Amino acid sequence: MTNDKTTLRKTLLEQIKNTNAAQRARVDAGVLANITACAAYTGAASLFIYVGMAGEISTRDIITHALAAGKTVAVPLCGAGNTMTARLISSPGCLRPGRFGILEPDASCPVADKKDIALALVPALAVDMDGSRLGRGGGYYDRYLADFPGLTLALISEDRLLDQIPAQLHDVRLHGAVTEERVVWFGRP
Repeated sequence: MTNDKTTLRKTLLEQIKNTNAAQRARVDAGVLANITACAAYTGAASLFIYVGMAGEISTRDIITHALAAGKTVAVPLCGAGNTMTARLISSPGCLRPGRFGILEPDASCPVADKKDIALALVPALAVDMDGSRLGRGGGYYDRYLADFPGLTLALISEDRLLDQIPAQLHDVRLHGAVTEERVVWFGRP
């Protein structure tokens, strides 16, 4: 199973690397339009959202939109032992290059309690129609989301919604995905 995940991850990363800037911009714009129109987002007073890195859906405009709409916004801060905390930000200016070169909030930003977050928007290399998510392999999101009480949505391009991906017992299933074409729910709200 791990070997299957490794092979699929490698294939997807190669595809992502070969995606041109115009395609990425089109997908990012479609995801922005669909998430900001989604009832799960519009009804959420608070959200946990990653800061997109190369090859991931860009989230800067979503973060800006959420803050302008008065939402409480928490962004991941990676720590030792492949752990992650959600830190509250008041503007994108609170973000600095951190571990792996990913923009992160400063450690002085307040920690957000999971129970106070309504919606988590997470990155994925691929998601299947059962809600299984293939990430980059560090396990950060599986550990963080294991006891997350809110809704979970992947932000992903339509072509990376797959019929099935290899999954293990510890892999956390998502509630849905937002692509440039639609919002998909995986048998839950």
